[in-house]
Amino acid sequence: VESTYGNRVHPKDDAPAQTLDARSLSEHLRHELVCEALEQLPSGATFRYIGGQYPIVLMEEILLRYGARLTYRFVESDADHVVIDLTLV
Repeated sequence: VESTYGNRVHPKDDAPAQTLDARSLSEHLRHELVCEALEQLPSGATFRYIGGQYPIVLMEEILLRYGARLTYRFVESDADHVVIDLTLV
């Protein structure tokens, strides 16, 4: 099963190359670590973000920074937990 976001198709079954549980991190540190992780990933590898809520500001920041190179997929989402797979191509 695949989900489409933006102009690209993100395969649902990709295993993440790296995971960050950001629930206990400050917003600034969370943003810094996510951007650093995305920069270090090989093209097409997936980074899994785990947070306590939907990261609106973070998503806006990385969408502006990476544009069409970024694909993302919500793995889990509820009132107090979100898991997002992020991939740069």
